[in-house]
Amino acid sequence: MLSHFAAYNHVVLVLSSSVEATVRCMVKQERAAPVLLDFDGVPSVSVNRTGEYRIDGLAEHTQYYAYCVAEDAFGQVMMNSIASTETDCMTPFSGDARVA
Repeated sequence: MLSHFAAYNHVVLVLSSSVEATVRCMVKQERAAPVLLDFDGVPSVSVNRTGEYRIDGLAEHTQYYAYCVAEDAFGQVMMNSIASTETDCMTPFSGDARVA
């Protein structure tokens, strides 16, 4: 992840990939990297160099940890670990927004 934007009820993750990839992301309130199977059923976005992934339905003024997994056009999962994608995100109070 390159950066993120946090609003009171969602985060937008700014992603990068060296190859065209399908990326799925999730947030958790506890700092514990998910495993690949946890991403089953999670919506994906296509990333060609850069892209964005929005996660809605979050609680305001809450700490979250975002994790992503990417697959190339051949279905090969990224070589780096899911834990290495960890980004901490803090949603602000309603009406406030933060960029990191």
